[in-house]
Amino acid sequence: MLPVDKLYMLINQAETENYFKQLQEIYNKLPDTSCEQCGTCCTVPQPAFLMEYLNIYRFLKNNLQEQLPEILKKAARYYFLELGDINIKCPFLDEENKCAIYPVRPYNCRTFGVLPEKDTVFGTEGQMAALAQKFRSEHDIRLPEEIVNFKLSPCYKVELLNNKKVTRQKLGEYLAEVSKFDGLLLPPEIVEKNLTFIPAAVHLAHTVLSEGARVRKMKVLKEYIDTGKSEALDKYIDDAASFNL
Repeated sequence: MLPVDKLYMLINQAETENYFKQLQEIYNKLPDTSCEQCGTCCTVPQPAFLMEYLNIYRFLKNNLQEQLPEILKKAARYYFLELGDINIKCPFLDEENKCAIYPVRPYNCRTFGVLPEKDTVFGTEGQMAALAQKFRSEHDIRLPEEIVNFKLSPCYKVELLNNKKVTRQKLGEYLAEVSKFDGLLLPPEIVEKNLTFIPAAVHLAHTVLSEGARVRKMKVLKEYIDTGKSEALDKYIDDAASFNL
């Protein structure tokens, strides 16, 4: 988690070095798409690089001040209950299935549904089962079966515009281009451990939640799974809503 002052230092560095412009130029290489905004791709928020989060943070601060309290509440809830509530969706998704940060959405959001199903990788089989076992043995937490067995459905509602197609290899190359910014902003030992490649909602939660709240994540998750509620969670959500970007 980066202190807010360090976050602004990195934003200033990225602005000075034109990283935001370069990031957009990479995004522009992707096919233009249209979709029915069904929210399928927002069921499981995709990981985003720190550079992409800095881009999102700027957008939130400059364009979404009115919606921020609700977004921050949902980000805090997502942080604690990602593995505890099957109904949790991306905090940037509104009631009409519209993305509040669509102009600056991360690379992995932009590419969901772009490839044919046969070329798409949705995760490793058994990955969630292994995670569930880890939570049981290390935290005495039994993840809900509907979460352990959940599989993200492929999307057939994305339409490529202007007949512009892209291969899986090219998408990998573009993703590597996006990843390079984190290496320019942070020490290599942090980047190499993939500590900066997490959902944008988690990046945001790391910013707005106190260290004390974050270290109690497992305790809150267990309480919620066991009882269906958590007073500590309610408090942390309220605290997050009052954070001033």
